[in-house]
Amino acid sequence: MVDNELFKEFEAVILEWGEPIELDNKILPIFNVEIFPDWLKHYIEAVAEETQTPLDAAAMNSIAILSTTIDSKFEIQANGSKWIESLNTYTVIALESSERKTAVYKAFLNPITEYQDKEKERLASIIIEEEVERNTISKKIEYLKQLYSKEEDQEKSTVIMNDIKQLAKEVKEETNPLTKEPKLYSNDITPESIAEVMSVNNERLSILSDEGAEVYQMMAGRYSNKVNLEIYLKAFSGGNVRVDRASGKSISLNNPKLTIGIYIQPSVFQELPISFSERGLTQRFLYSIPKSLVGSRKPNPDKIPKEIENLFKTNINRLLNLKVESLISLKFDDEAQIYLFKMLKEIEIMLGNKDNNSAYRNWLGKLCGQIIRVAGLLHIAENIKMNDIPRKINLETLLKADSMRDYFIQHAECAFGIIRENENLDDVKYILNKITTFDRFKGQKKIVYQDLWQLVKRRFSKSRELKRVLHFLEEMNYIKLEKDGRKLIILVNPRIIK
Repeated sequence: MVDNELFKEFEAVILEWGEPIELDNKILPIFNVEIFPDWLKHYIEAVAEETQTPLDAAAMNSIAILSTTIDSKFEIQANGSKWIESLNTYTVIALESSERKTAVYKAFLNPITEYQDKEKERLASIIIEEEVERNTISKKIEYLKQLYSKEEDQEKSTVIMNDIKQLAKEVKEETNPLTKEPKLYSNDITPESIAEVMSVNNERLSILSDEGAEVYQMMAGRYSNKVNLEIYLKAFSGGNVRVDRASGKSISLNNPKLTIGIYIQPSVFQELPISFSERGLTQRFLYSIPKSLVGSRKPNPDKIPKEIENLFKTNINRLLNLKVESLISLKFDDEAQIYLFKMLKEIEIMLGNKDNNSAYRNWLGKLCGQIIRVAGLLHIAENIKMNDIPRKINLETLLKADSMRDYFIQHAECAFGIIRENENLDDVKYILNKITTFDRFKGQKKIVYQDLWQLVKRRFSKSRELKRVLHFLEEMNYIKLEKDGRKLIILVNPRIIK
């Protein structure tokens, strides 16, 4: 028979402790691929099936690829002439090393690589001809300088000098630039080199990588030992950038736009320098932390149907070959504009929550602009078959983009939780496992700290490292720490005692 008094006492203890907070990522929403036009949605689904990867990986990759192909041609006037959103995006997808990131990455990057290679081949002879002509003119200038230095007749000297000046204009890169090989993307480039490439590449570039940790290392100053975030910060929204080089020749960018689309392992979030959040870099990213499929993947999945793959490549090439005389400004139609104000108000209310950490709140402050950018990408992708892209974005398209609001919010909350938390989650799980399953501690309500330290001290170089992990477990409602004289005692939540 159950002792009712004992049961009530146990129940009271349970209620006092509260429910432990899950250490692993909570169940996050899955990317809704229905927002994309059919040609892209079907390809995303097919890539996810063949590679046996989460839909999120291919869907987020699609945003980066659309940005790469579209950004240099369009912008959005969100509200009047002052609020302008470009169509470049910063996206990061967190997947473990065994998740087949590279297969997804290549599936979307291939048509861009093929286009870039074909353009290089097409322009190769033109570039050679221009360089030969430029060199010939330079040699002629040198010859005329020699004539000028020897010429004693004032009138002839003036004529020679005028010829030199005229020819000098023809070889001046600023006024008569040479044709350059197109560079749509890079995956391993320093901040200084980004500015240099952008200066001869219509002030545009994408950084796309399936090993995004290296990209973050570049930001942190892998080769210069100095964090250099200016180009990444300003090229998100087209701020002026000036780079003074050691050679003495400076680079000025008036409206640079950078796209970033990278895959990382979740642990990389823990390694990001605090300056990334303090300067606002992490707040410029859209995050995706998909649920792993490892352990449930099909050994023989369906292959990508050729017709779906070919249509994807055809439309990406349409986007790449879309010719515009100047940057095209898109606007929202009346219905979409009214909804935009509603969306702004809702996000503003969320910003009023002071309980959120400052880094996450700053990210939230950019969310409306991010949704607008996604709406612009969807609008152009939906209408790519038309000879002329409509200048007005309708309510349906904005609703599709905004339907991702909760997805972006929950994944960002998770990402910022990882970025903010300094504890190594593996260490936390290791200690929790020892407390709950080690024979000496199993079923115990109280554990002496020193006993636990003797068991795990090979893993931790100093006692304070273990105490930091224990304080974290205390915050998560797994344990409580108290003093018994000079002894530190670990009280274990009855909910986790087996």
